[in-house]
Amino acid sequence: NYNSNYQSWMWKKGPGCTHVWYQGNGSNRTIYHDLGGVPELILWKALELNDNNPLWHFGLNNGVNAKYYMVHTDSRNGQVDSRGDWIPNNSAGLDPTATYFKVGANSPVNSNSSMIATSLYRSIEGLSKCGYYQGDSNGLTITTGFQPRYMWLKRTNANDSRFYYLDTLRGWGSGNDQWLEFSDTGAQQAYDFGAPTATGFTLLGGNDHVNANGNNYIYYAHA
Repeated sequence: NYNSNYQSWMWKKGPGCTHVWYQGNGSNRTIYHDLGGVPELILWKALELNDNNPLWHFGLNNGVNAKYYMVHTDSRNGQVDSRGDWIPNNSAGLDPTATYFKVGANSPVNSNSSMIATSLYRSIEGLSKCGYYQGDSNGLTITTGFQPRYMWLKRTNANDSRFYYLDTLRGWGSGNDQWLEFSDTGAQQAYDFGAPTATGFTLLGGNDHVNANGNNYIYYAHA
């Protein structure tokens, strides 16, 4: 439509991904799932509310007590301590296990009478990788165990941190990578992030959003 091109990235339920729907009740609760392993990445969306779209990743806070933190996919802000809001305010926190995770009382993860959709992911050898790293400003090689066709990353310890995503169909690896951003409605733009490799991907240094010394980043990659 309107002389534009569209592309979708879609995940079918399988070994590394599942989807769970539940109706919110406004109280701390346990949500059961069938991912078949401990989730490393969870996204929420309240279907009937105009609200944030939170994301949890096991690499938040550089992997230290990540169960207390989340980020907004629709914002450039860094991680937030969500205890007492999206996460129960106790020592268990989100407490993801192979059969359940816990949510707090508030919207959009558990607003009373609101239908909530969640997507859960975990790393599968040769197929997908949830990971995190610390930047060094020089250049990094990230190992996933496969050659990725899709990848997103986000800096978590500072605000003004873009949520980039790349794929090889649009051009990732040519030196003029076409990037998009979860938190922005603009068209794709070009920047040299690095390139996929046979076992992961490289990242150039010098960009605070991608690879800055001492900064923390989360990512998800798929073959």
